[in-house]
Amino acid sequence: MRTPALPVAADARRARFASALAVITSSLLVGVLVPRVLATLVAGNANATLARALPGGLGGLLSKFAEAPLLVAVFVAFAPPLLWVASRLAGALIGSDPRALDTGLAFAWTVSVLASASAIVWAPGEIKQGLAALGYALAWPAVLSVAAVLWSSALPRVLAHGLLLFCTLAGLVARVLPIGWPGEHSLSWWAMLTGVPPGALLFSLSLVAVAALLVCVVIARAGRVPSLLALLLLSLASLLLLRALPMLEHYGPAKHPAALASEINTSYFQAAGRVTAPGAFVRAHAATMPSLAMHARTHPPLWPLAFHAATRLGAADAPARAASLVARALGADTREAAELAASVAEQPLSLAQVNGLWLLVGGFALAVALLPFAVWFLASAFASPRSAVRAAALAVLLPAPLLYFPDVDVLHPVLYALAAGAWLRRERGTIWPLTAGGITALLVALSFGNLALLACFMGVAWLGAHGPGRSPGHDRRHTVLLLLPLVALAVVALLMGAHPYAMLTTALAQHRAILAHRTRLLWMALHPLECAVGVGFPLVFAFARGFDWRGLFERARARSLEGGELLWSATLATLLLLDLSGASKGESARLWMGWFPLALAGGVAALDTRERGWAWLVLGLAVTLVVLKGFYVFVWLYRLA
Repeated sequence: MRTPALPVAADARRARFASALAVITSSLLVGVLVPRVLATLVAGNANATLARALPGGLGGLLSKFAEAPLLVAVFVAFAPPLLWVASRLAGALIGSDPRALDTGLAFAWTVSVLASASAIVWAPGEIKQGLAALGYALAWPAVLSVAAVLWSSALPRVLAHGLLLFCTLAGLVARVLPIGWPGEHSLSWWAMLTGVPPGALLFSLSLVAVAALLVCVVIARAGRVPSLLALLLLSLASLLLLRALPMLEHYGPAKHPAALASEINTSYFQAAGRVTAPGAFVRAHAATMPSLAMHARTHPPLWPLAFHAATRLGAADAPARAASLVARALGADTREAAELAASVAEQPLSLAQVNGLWLLVGGFALAVALLPFAVWFLASAFASPRSAVRAAALAVLLPAPLLYFPDVDVLHPVLYALAAGAWLRRERGTIWPLTAGGITALLVALSFGNLALLACFMGVAWLGAHGPGRSPGHDRRHTVLLLLPLVALAVVALLMGAHPYAMLTTALAQHRAILAHRTRLLWMALHPLECAVGVGFPLVFAFARGFDWRGLFERARARSLEGGELLWSATLATLLLLDLSGASKGESARLWMGWFPLALAGGVAALDTRERGWAWLVLGLAVTLVVLKGFYVFVWLYRLA
């Protein structure tokens, strides 16, 4: 009767040994890493930088001990074992499963080992990078240890996720949890929220609360109220968030046109100034791309043409009134916004140019407000009406489009969701794969990186090939229909005298040149963290804990996935391929935000029958938005003060 317990006991011993080995190795490597970081501090005399980078008086304290690196190293090296012991004691107190806890701790401190070893091999060149390395070697593994304790316990899921979210957000506010990599790309910490006037802060938080309440009401009544009414309420919630969140940051709503006029943000406004005749601009684009700035060097000509067209429209009376309405709706002072935009653009701006920028801002605001409709359209292709509405509701609180607004990339989520929704309906008629192809062609005309959407569609077809009603012959025909609009776009470009293939190769060459100083292996490790920021930590927790990963893998291997699991798996596989390809080096929360609605729709549909605590999930996302918007800079202008 006792024999079956032996393998379990052996597994438990192996898990304990693995966790102990990982924490001991981590302790040794951290002890080696600390003197290297302190040596960088002493050599660079970076006390002022240190004071800004660390909370409270910790920077000054570390500076005092920098001359005694071995003492500091010994002290810090005790942190991993102490955290390991504390985790085991906490697990015993709340009844965590010992084997699961040790497995989680082994994973957490293996992350520390890899981070420390990487920083030792590729020594940080400056103190900010050294502090980031220590954050990845100590602070993030500490959070993962908390996750191991909570997730292996019998605590209610809502409570466990809430405690973990509190620890994560507290670490972000206190600046001990790095995001990104200084000198290559990282989100800059700045306590902007604490400087917001009390009246403005109360007003902003009230709007966020109303928006969250609307989302909760829609989720609670999902399937019992008309979908159109629910989606209209969700669009209203999106607009409330667009009105509220900019008030929590330094620039405020006046930043919107300035963000689009900033060369370091897009450079499309600067490229649009070189457009005299649209046709000639398109024909010469492949040759002139290297002379353009920033994003315009690596993208097709459609965005500069859109900025040029917006400026032309801004000179007319009706569009000018529309631009003024957009500014007022988003709470901006038009004169302040115009002055900031001119200052950022480093040139005087005409009224038509300012109006054109506001028209573009209005278009991007509309895209964010319509995202719930697009996600509902996507989810309703495979999910129940209740699940589709719930996915649409949570799309309102997706961090990436709100945090990066009004960057041009906020247009991608709604288009990705519409294209994927059409592709998932491909068995219902020829119009659907053609529609998916048409939207994909538009996305490619905006950015060559959107070609990856085709890989996701092929993944959907491949992973579901052995599902009910699937036919290889049908998928071949659908693939041809999917590609037709893209081929048509290339043919039209050739007939206009443009050179689409030359544009693509030039864009890739420019992209490699711009990111040549960034480290590929580093970003392969950091992209998942940046994506977690863009998706929202509460959703990541729900997805990580809610799926039967072993069963999902088996069904994926058998190519018999259906519904939400199919979309989720194809999206996750595509993101993994993008990560491994090295095509992006950083900024994945912005560059990959189009994929997040697909992961959301698939995940919510797959978890709808098992997940509980939807209101707490909404609250967690709302709090996450407030913290990130108030303490991290996502849209840079030319200065921070």
